[in-house]
Amino acid sequence: HGSASVVGDIFTGLGWEDGFTLGLTFATVGIFISISIGMLMLQFALKMGWIRSFTTFDSMDEHERKGLVKPTEQEPVMKDTMSSLSVDSFAIHAALVVVV
Repeated sequence: HGSASVVGDIFTGLGWEDGFTLGLTFATVGIFISISIGMLMLQFALKMGWIRSFTTFDSMDEHERKGLVKPTEQEPVMKDTMSSLSVDSFAIHAALVVVV
């Protein structure tokens, strides 16, 4: 949609008022069609046996299906690299991400 917006602005600047709307419409229709055809191709490839390493929903573990990990199976996500008395570790890491 970014390219469609840029081209639509150019068309609007050239005097074609509906160029912006037409560009966004074609971009939206293109995304919808590509997702639909891609899903159909994926289903066809699965039925033909061309894809072998596909995990079905029923064969997944409970925490993979629900997205929640049981409290007894939870692992620490973060390691403190600085003293929390002087500065918050998350704030430093967030600042590093913003700078980089």
